[in-house]
Amino acid sequence: MKSKKQRKRSRLWISVLSIAVVIIVSYILISTSVSSNPPKVGTNIGDLAPNIKLFLTNGQTLNLSDFRGQNILLWFVATWCYSCQVGAQMLLSKYYDYLHQKGYIIIVVELYDDLGQPGPSIEQFAQQFGGGTGKPGWYYANSTLDATLTYDPKGYLDILSINTV
Repeated sequence: MKSKKQRKRSRLWISVLSIAVVIIVSYILISTSVSSNPPKVGTNIGDLAPNIKLFLTNGQTLNLSDFRGQNILLWFVATWCYSCQVGAQMLLSKYYDYLHQKGYIIIVVELYDDLGQPGPSIEQFAQQFGGGTGKPGWYYANSTLDATLTYDPKGYLDILSINTV
């Protein structure tokens, strides 16, 4: 038979363990509910990038979500656009090495149907202005109408840097 002192000590340990269990379970429940709120999907800074299909020049089809967790420079171009052509040359000569060293992946995407204007294919654009399609971490792709409307609804020719985390 246990003495009063031993019973008191047992009750104290049971109380301490019970409180510890309540704290641990509460922490797990709170952290699960916080992390279960998915990030907002959108094109604003801090948003999770909307997923789009990318039809690469090498025949592969990828999803933008395949690059989740990596830094992406996603650039929609019209291949007939002079400033896009000059921008590709500048990206190659002045920024590619730096971005590649920093772990960025560059994806140049032709706006859907070149915004209805005649121009070279994205493959020709890559060869003529971007140093070809063999650069590590640099992809050229065609997009769908949905992708163009999602990222560039007004057909502006510009650069968009996103984080797919």
